[in-house]
Amino acid sequence: MLFFIVCGNLQVAAALGLHPGRVELVLLPVEVEGCDLPGKLLQDHEFLPGDSSSGSSLAIQVCLLPDPLEERLLELLGCKGEDELHLLREVHLKDRELSTLPDAFGHQLPRLRKLWLSSNLLSLLPRSFSQLSQLEDLRADDNCLARLPPDFGALRMLRNLQLEDNKLECLPDSFCDLAALHSVTLDCNRLRALPQEFGRLKALQKLRLVSNELETLPASFAELSALRELWLNGNRLKLLPDNFGLGLRSLQQLRLARNLLCQLPASFGTLPSLRILHLEDNKLQHLPENFGALPRLESLNLDCNELTAFPHCITQITQLKRLWMNGT
Repeated sequence: MLFFIVCGNLQVAAALGLHPGRVELVLLPVEVEGCDLPGKLLQDHEFLPGDSSSGSSLAIQVCLLPDPLEERLLELLGCKGEDELHLLREVHLKDRELSTLPDAFGHQLPRLRKLWLSSNLLSLLPRSFSQLSQLEDLRADDNCLARLPPDFGALRMLRNLQLEDNKLECLPDSFCDLAALHSVTLDCNRLRALPQEFGRLKALQKLRLVSNELETLPASFAELSALRELWLNGNRLKLLPDNFGLGLRSLQQLRLARNLLCQLPASFGTLPSLRILHLEDNKLQHLPENFGALPRLESLNLDCNELTAFPHCITQITQLKRLWMNGT
């Protein structure tokens, strides 16, 4: 004979290895007489006989209380039920000490366009996160995120992404599918490399990667034709791709301070829109011969490099207004 346990006790659920917030049917391969479930967990719950032809197994159906995470989400957002969640366009959950999100988070908010999760304790995003197909603005800075879901790139409408001050060591390859991205901030993470197809982010205009551990950039980086601002301060870059200057036609601000650069590629002098360039605290010994061909460069910082002589190509920069060469 089979027995069904109908209960609302989360301790029983934990003992059975079940997840709160779900109704599950579990077949335990044990004899009824030899069942080793702790009697004290079961003594207060109702046992109902059930029909089954496999009389030696114990089937347990546990009807649990709602997931406390989902209840808290409803409470934080002031919603009475999931029907109201489905209508939300913006969610602000900054500084709420959240360490996790409900598994069904992405399914519950199908119309969400703006999500702010800054200053929490999140280490992971649920797999359902990729179901936020209308999301345009995501701010999850100042958390503990170690990685992003593999299908993060399914957020095809995402335009603004702020993930600074986390613990990210890499980005999923699907990140390159975020074709609508305009602005990305990934400062103060642990990134050592970028996906090889990073250049597919054709709409990207602003990229911040300050204080990471980047040693190289992918060759496709030069394909970011819409990029206007690039912040790479405080990494471990020794060289830039040879084609670096060939495709970055819109780049206006480039900040490469506090790296390990010992030289710049010849293509560097072909950046037609560059106005502000920071190269301080590197190991540059000379500049490319065509460096003086930068037609719009107004501000140049070369402090604390290893230049052995004054680069005469600088005198050819016709629009230059501010020059720093202290300690070089």
